[in-house]
Amino acid sequence: MSEMNIKQSLKATGIGKRYGNFVALDDIHLDIQEGEFLTLLGPSGSGKTTFLMILAGFLAPDAGQLIRAGQDVTRVPPEKRNFGMVFQGYALFPHMTVAENVDFPLKLRGMKPTERERKVNRILDVVGLGAHKGKKPTQLSGGQQQRVAIARALVFEPELLLLDEPLSALDKNLREQLQSELQRIHREVGTSFVFVTHDQGEALALSTRIAIFNQGRLEQAGSPRDIYERPISRFVAEFIGKTNTFDLNNVQREGNAYARKIGEHWVRGESDRVYVQEHLVLAVRPEHLTVDDTPRTDPSFNSLQVTVHERVYQGPITLMNLRALDGTELQISVPSHNVLSSGSAGQSLYISWPISAGTVLPY
Repeated sequence: MSEMNIKQSLKATGIGKRYGNFVALDDIHLDIQEGEFLTLLGPSGSGKTTFLMILAGFLAPDAGQLIRAGQDVTRVPPEKRNFGMVFQGYALFPHMTVAENVDFPLKLRGMKPTERERKVNRILDVVGLGAHKGKKPTQLSGGQQQRVAIARALVFEPELLLLDEPLSALDKNLREQLQSELQRIHREVGTSFVFVTHDQGEALALSTRIAIFNQGRLEQAGSPRDIYERPISRFVAEFIGKTNTFDLNNVQREGNAYARKIGEHWVRGESDRVYVQEHLVLAVRPEHLTVDDTPRTDPSFNSLQVTVHERVYQGPITLMNLRALDGTELQISVPSHNVLSSGSAGQSLYISWPISAGTVLPY
């Protein structure tokens, strides 16, 4: 493991933050695990950046604690926490070279020049900028400037690196390139990263774990696969990727199995949880749906009659907007070479999906 490997994890317990009557954070419990890439994900105003600022020490919570190695660090000032911070803006000193920018936090710490030079050269090699150390920031691309900011935040070997939407100002191609760079840097240095974004695809691509925030509350934390395939709320299911939802109001239930009749067909779902409320939804990812011109008879599958509402040709795939007999609107993507991808609106078809692929959730 790298010499920069984090030694301790950080535990947030019951973190709360208010601004007058507005609840920015409500009873947040979240562990930051050693060496992980944790992404805080949510829409604007969900509380993710507020939580990051509390981790950094720039904001004080109104409730709760931050515990590191058994010690309460909630009121420890930012400069005493040994955390690195990368902001959306690069915040580089324009009159300094790349090497001087990265050296700055080491110089503040009073480190000897020879040791500083060794650390600067090492981290610039890690971020792929060893050949650019004599340049000024204005001579670099946006992606290179962001890597300088990351190098400066890592050079003093922080226990935790906090990143506040560092890729949001970059264009799509550069963002994708920097995503790969961030993954590589994380693997090489071994430090825990806490990364804030509102981009679901970015979170799925980068993270070892995702924490989803919504209206100041932590909705769910887990691996990208768990978050995508096993959401625990309708918000999570609809926020991460695309999903189709069937209303299960007045559902019939037997144990953890739930069913509702739509037209001549039953829509069934299963859950690890037993819900007491009457109003539920069944969430199904579009990739689990298949389309045919006859109903499927396999009892392990749901099959449902639909009407084609609209087709959108997108080259290799065609998006089909469908409508079930109860008015439920669905979307499915099919290969454009599929004969069913073409035809007129109003055509009657059948969709099917494995019962096990649906997730029953509270309405």
